[in-house]
Amino acid sequence: MLAAGAAPALAASWQQSPEPALPGSSLAGVAAVSANDAWAAGQDGNGKPLMEHWGGSSWTVVGTPALPAAGSFQSVSGDSKKDVWAVGDMTLPSGEEDVLAEHWNGKKWKVTTAQNLFTGDPTDQNSLRSVQVLSPTDVWAVGGAANAQGKHVTLVERWNGSSWSVVSSPGDGMTGVSMASDAFGWAAGAFGNKIVASWNGSTWTATRTPPGLLSFFNGVLTESPTTAWAVGGQAHGIDPTAPLIERFAKSKWKVVPAGTSDFGTLHAIAALTPDDIWAVGGDTSSSTRSLLLHWNGTAWSQDTGPSVSGNPTLLSVAAVPGTSQLWAVGFTDAGPLIERYA
Repeated sequence: MLAAGAAPALAASWQQSPEPALPGSSLAGVAAVSANDAWAAGQDGNGKPLMEHWGGSSWTVVGTPALPAAGSFQSVSGDSKKDVWAVGDMTLPSGEEDVLAEHWNGKKWKVTTAQNLFTGDPTDQNSLRSVQVLSPTDVWAVGGAANAQGKHVTLVERWNGSSWSVVSSPGDGMTGVSMASDAFGWAAGAFGNKIVASWNGSTWTATRTPPGLLSFFNGVLTESPTTAWAVGGQAHGIDPTAPLIERFAKSKWKVVPAGTSDFGTLHAIAALTPDDIWAVGGDTSSSTRSLLLHWNGTAWSQDTGPSVSGNPTLLSVAAVPGTSQLWAVGFTDAGPLIERYA
């Protein structure tokens, strides 16, 4: 019962967050260290890496090291205010695309030397698409690589506190990683079709998922060694994709109804609790709403979210530690997009 004169608590909702005007820019990754410390990463309108920081009251642009040519951040993750990683790719003057990995030490961003699988040819491509920090001496990053002959392979790297090294992995490209600990986690992605692989502390192993024509995963969430989620899209009628959600439980993956219209793609997933999970993406049936889906422990349902002009799409979502809040980032036709659940 409310005390006399007390106002009822307002239900949490998604709202667009003000940020610097950056035409032509986009945000691909978001991470929250605390309520007053969050990072959003992507690419600016000039084809350079873009980094923004939330200090508790506003978003501001933070400078990063200059690169030889173009580059972008695809993901960001941190475990403290002095330990944040951002990964992506950069283009060399020759045209070759190499991986990009930068570290925040509490004062500045610094480029570190990560590993490329294919080098020496202007058409070689190497990219890191997702990163997760477990500790200052244990960081995972996943992505993919392709060479001039058209060979595509998965790229998984691990930071041990002093250097990055390649870890053998199956598949031809990963777009998401979620580690429960140094002994267990999942990676997911697709090149041609979806793939998921599990880490048991020593080896990455591909795991069978339900068949799906032209289906793919973008994001993954490891809840425990026995439960996980993967989200993405699948071919559907005249529209390129419909949202795809699968859950790993009882030792197998199973499709879970998305509880939404059949239009759009999911790009990321994050949990506040096992019964309070959000998946975000783009809704191709709306020019003013991003795709926001909520799991209440029983079923998925669609949240309308804020009205945002310019075909809004969300590419990443992150829970804020110690709160019931989330950040989600992406882009519109005009520039970057940040939404907040509070």
